[in-house]
Amino acid sequence: MLRDLIRAYVEAGGAAETSRLRAGLPAELWALGWHRLWIIAWYLEQATTWINNPTQDAFVEQVVRRHLREALTCLGISTR
Repeated sequence: MLRDLIRAYVEAGGAAETSRLRAGLPAELWALGWHRLWIIAWYLEQATTWINNPTQDAFVEQVVRRHLREALTCLGISTR
C-alpha cells in the first residue's frame, strides 16, 4: 500500500528519488522502519515527560519492544 502511495506521488509529479532504494531497502520499508523508530522516541518522551508514572513502566516497555521489533523487521536487521 505504501509502495502504491509513493508511486502515485511520483506519477503526480513528486520527486523521483522518493521511490529509490535507501540503504539497500525499498523506499517503503525504509520509511516504515524509520517511522517505527520515531514512534519509539515520541512514546518514550511522552512516558517520561508527561505521564511519568512508574506503575506504567512494564506497559511502556512492551510498547517500545513491539515497535522496535517492527522497526528491525522493516529495516531487515536480524536479531540472531
